[in-house]
Amino acid sequence: MREIQVVKWCDICFQEGNKQDTLFVEKAEATHTFTIGCIEGEGSRPTPKVLDVCDVHAKQFADLIPILHEVGQLPQISQPSPPPAVAATKPLNELRVNCPVCDERVMRNTIIPHVWKAHVRTERPPIPSVCPECKEKYQAQGMALHRKANHGVDPLVEALTRVDGYKVTGREREELEASAH
Repeated sequence: MREIQVVKWCDICFQEGNKQDTLFVEKAEATHTFTIGCIEGEGSRPTPKVLDVCDVHAKQFADLIPILHEVGQLPQISQPSPPPAVAATKPLNELRVNCPVCDERVMRNTIIPHVWKAHVRTERPPIPSVCPECKEKYQAQGMALHRKANHGVDPLVEALTRVDGYKVTGREREELEASAH
């Protein structure tokens, strides 16, 4: 079985060979890789260019790096920054609220469907696409947010008013609004 060896040639040596227009110019194997930013014209974004170079040409780039550090064109090599801190999440018990009707602990974002399914005898009406108060058009979630923000219509209070034998008091309404935030 024959062995195939792939060798990268130095980009600079290869270009010099092309300038002399000869195929048999001594080419050196590329042993170093540098990525530089090339800008053509003002206001252009740098285009990264990868150069594979031999030991001789690598010295030119290695000598350039300290000079760029000195004139402030290249940031100092520093220790990697620590990973960003993970945002603290609320404990699961803070995400739960008591159902005002049956006192069952449910997730805060499921309290309205819980009241409709467990305590209201009628089926939940579809969310209107046109606001009954001001006749503006919204999609379902936008409508709930619009009615609460602009007209004070709380979907939880609306569901609780349909529970047979349950009366929503002013204090209870305030508690419900406080627990939702």
